[in-house]
Parts: sequence; C-alpha cells; structure tokens
Amino acid sequence: MIESFIGLEIHIQLLTKTKVFCNCKNEFSHIPNSHVCPVCMGYPGVLPVLNEEAVRKAYIVCRAMNCHLNEKAVFDRKNYFYPDMPKNYQISQFNSPFGVKGLIEMDGMPRVRIHDAHLRT
Repeated sequence: MIESFIGLEIHIQLLTKTKVFCNCKNEFSHIPNSHVCPVCMGYPGVLPVLNEEAVRKAYIVCRAMNCHLNEKAVFDRKNYFYPDMPKNYQISQFNSPFGVKGLIEMDGMPRVRIHDAHLRT
C-alpha cells in the first residue's frame, strides 16, 4: 500500500506598520515601488534591521499553531534570481525558524501538522 503525504506552503502577511528589515511603510495602497529605501533595494553596504513588532507577531502565530518555540532564530540569505526583485536575494529562515513541530486540531477535522513557521522578506 502506498501512503501519500501532501505538503503545503502557506504565506500570511503580518500586519505591521513597517517592513520586516527596514523602516519603510508596509502599505499597498500607494504607487508601486514608492515605499523603498537602500535596504529594500539591497544596495551594497546597507544592513537590515529586524522589526521587533514582526518578531513578536511571528511568535504569536507560532503559539497559535502549538509550535515548539525556538529561543534562537537565525536568518539566512538565499541568493537566486527573482524577476521582480532587483537585489536577487531573499532573507529567510531555514535551519532555525521561530517555531517548529506544531499541530492544529479542529473538531471533526484531521490534524494538521506544522513543520515550521518562519519569517522572511
């Protein structure tokens, strides 16, 4: 007998006032690309600064999904071509995300296992 496992990658947007790694507004109602800065564009020599509000909300999401919360979260830089991103890299979490091994249970529904919950740009 063959047993199938289906994995889904779900994205949510945290409602923060600013973006994850800079102080640009996190709004979508303005002219495209009007809320950008050297950090957003990935200019040489600029350093991202992590948004504390985003971290707090990410841990709230992890707790809601009954994840094991990691005390130490590490960000990685994934380099490859993005047609819509001029800096050609993404800041994400791979080896040490905020939460791992979660579980969502709802009445009358099968359990949903959560592999990990991480923050990224």
